[in-house]
Amino acid sequence: MSGMVTHVQKAWNTCCTSLSKTGARTGHRKRLVRFSSVILVLVCCFLLNSCDGIGPLKIGVLLPITGPYELGYVKPLEWAKDNVNAAGGINGRMIQLVYEDLGVKDYQKAAKTLLADDSVVAVIGTDGSESTFRLCPQFIRQKKVLVSPVATSADIFRAFGGEKYIWRTVESDIAQVRTMFLVAARDMHESVSLVTSTDTYGATFFDWFGFFATELGIDAKAIVQYDQSIETCESYMDKALAGNPDILFASPSDPETAICMAKQMQKSGGDTKLLFTDGGTYTSIVDTLGDDAEGLRGIGMSFDPLSGFNYAYYKKFDEAPSAYAANCYDALTLIAYGLQRSGGKGGQALADAMAEVVDARGIETIWDGDGIRQALQMIKKGELPDITGATGPLTYDAQKHTDVTGSTYCLWQVIDGDYVCQEYVYSGSDSDGTTSSALSIFQTLASEEHKLDLSGGQNDYDPPDVTGLWALIISPSTGWSNYRHQSDALAVYSLLKQNGLTDDRIILILADDIAHDSDNPKPGEIYNYSGGPNVYAGAEIDYDPTTLEPQDIFDILSGNAGPGLDDVINASDSENIFFYIVGHGDASGSVFNDTRLTPADLAETLDTMYDSSSYRRMFIEVETCHGGLMGTQIDVPGVILFSGANPWENSFAANYDRDLNVWLSDQFSYAMYETMADTPDISLFDLYESLYLQVNGSHVSVYNYEQFGNLEEIALEEFISP
Repeated sequence: MSGMVTHVQKAWNTCCTSLSKTGARTGHRKRLVRFSSVILVLVCCFLLNSCDGIGPLKIGVLLPITGPYELGYVKPLEWAKDNVNAAGGINGRMIQLVYEDLGVKDYQKAAKTLLADDSVVAVIGTDGSESTFRLCPQFIRQKKVLVSPVATSADIFRAFGGEKYIWRTVESDIAQVRTMFLVAARDMHESVSLVTSTDTYGATFFDWFGFFATELGIDAKAIVQYDQSIETCESYMDKALAGNPDILFASPSDPETAICMAKQMQKSGGDTKLLFTDGGTYTSIVDTLGDDAEGLRGIGMSFDPLSGFNYAYYKKFDEAPSAYAANCYDALTLIAYGLQRSGGKGGQALADAMAEVVDARGIETIWDGDGIRQALQMIKKGELPDITGATGPLTYDAQKHTDVTGSTYCLWQVIDGDYVCQEYVYSGSDSDGTTSSALSIFQTLASEEHKLDLSGGQNDYDPPDVTGLWALIISPSTGWSNYRHQSDALAVYSLLKQNGLTDDRIILILADDIAHDSDNPKPGEIYNYSGGPNVYAGAEIDYDPTTLEPQDIFDILSGNAGPGLDDVINASDSENIFFYIVGHGDASGSVFNDTRLTPADLAETLDTMYDSSSYRRMFIEVETCHGGLMGTQIDVPGVILFSGANPWENSFAANYDRDLNVWLSDQFSYAMYETMADTPDISLFDLYESLYLQVNGSHVSVYNYEQFGNLEEIALEEFISP
């Protein structure tokens, strides 16, 4: 006899014993005894049903139910729940929603409550990218499914794509950026600027703006990030409008900022058109601005206009659906389909079942009550359907799941005090050649159209035979959040040492504040990828960048020793130099303390070195945002610069470690490092071809290759092995 049956029998025996004792009573309490007996019987039946798995299936809801951030989440969730229950529930078990209102409760405390409740099989939420990102590791550790219908940051897929417990029914904001550019191109705008927040929500717009500007051939005038805790709205809006762009993409992370942006646009009186992201869709914005809100335009999430969801929603609730209504509806039904497949089990069983359901391509079912009933019945029979939601096809990334591969966006305008959708745009199309319908838009690669033809190298550049190698490695970044920059530098340093390059030939400039940082649970250790070697071991650091000036770097590179600069590169005309910069960058150059390493200063230094025969060939690798900028002024023979991003783009972090809660490396640098380690004999021509197809979201770029020689005959090994 199973333990469950034994438990049920004990419960029944307890009830029967209580009934016998109660039934023995007589006299004037006879009616009360009969009533108590009925109550006890009902209690026993409830106990028996619960033990048999017939109790409700609880799904937590981690969203604002009240307050200014409430966007009408409850109605679509309850509607979907009612449709599932009307279809018989999950094998007879009804769905029950357990609400934690983020309008009045901290998201960490609310999540802790739902995570601790074993009866909650899955959770829908949160509404914020920052909060969702921070909660993902906790849900993964506790093996509880989290489905967000609202959080749109690309970092969620970058860090947790493939982690089976993290799902979204909303595409990342990469799709929104692309849609905004498509609208700008269609409206014949030739220049565009961006103003966006520095938080997790704004990061996606900041990261992908330059990429799509390049792909679609629109001039990027300015990319302005703001931190509203230290900067006024007026100041960063003035920066964004300074170049007089045809259109300004505005990405506010809260209603108050959106209101201020709208007011500043009106004050500017210029010809620039304003286009909000979905951060401009809070009803409180229109309520506050009143008549001044008329005509505001933007992009927001939407239902599939062909699904009939809008009509049905209006008929049921006598109002139009809110921006994320369809995504909330789909989140509930997606979990329900997974529960039907898992037999009502949560955890890994539910996560695996959801993957099986979204991968299936059987009979297509739709989102409404009849469609839900059909889908649940088919899943129960083992016949997996091709599910379609209120947002459109629920097709997920073929490799990692987590994200849908298409969404419907609404081009809205405020008319008579209401957000009115004027046009619907589906993001799943790959008509412009930048996306794949089978993969998350995060995995978008640069198009062939923008790949360089490196076959035109100068074949008559004929330096002497190589006799040695020097290396200069710089990571100016400080602080735990910049862990990846120092780990990238140390990874390359370690590889050069393994290849036989001695410390007297390597100059390592590193802040060295990560290994023993108070946030580091592994003191004295730094990793470039999870499970990898400790790249900090044995590191001999030559300089602390916080004690240097930009000119010191160029003096070290060119061999100009002086007070405080004892270790410099003393290369001859038969020795190669490997020069690696990893850190932050902007439209002025590579960040170095409170100033910049500029492309002009680099070019001037290289000119001097060429005139003095201070190198044979030099390979420069730049891993910073706008990294290509550093190569734009180089014009001397024998120098080549590889960057992970062009002068208008950002570079991306990689290898997120959820135990350390930090990114361990940068995408371009890690791809380069793997190539250095695995195929050092690769030609520079093939190196570019390979990296271009490995790095997504930016255009790997090469500068001054025309004066370097035949790249098909020059191996990477020349610059990483003595």
